Amino acid sequence: MSDVDPIFVSVADAARILGVSNWLMYRRLDEQAIESRYEGRKRLVSYASLRDYAAALPEVAPSKDVSA
Repeated sequence: MSDVDPIFVSVADAARILGVSNWLMYRRLDEQAIESRYEGRKRLVSYASLRDYAAALPEVAPSKDVSA
C-alpha cells in the first residue's frame, strides 16, 4: 500500500483499525459519532473521521464508583 491514507475503509476494516467489534462500529456509525457514506449498498467509513474519533477518546479510564 502507498504512503497515502485512504479516504474510506470498509466497516470491518474500520472496526479492526479501532480494535472494536463490528457491532460497536455499527453502533457508533448509527449514532453519527463516526462519519460514513454509501457507495450503492456498501457502507464506507471515513478514515479521517476514525482518526478524529480516536483522538477524542479519553486517555484515562473512568474511575469505578464503589460507594454505590
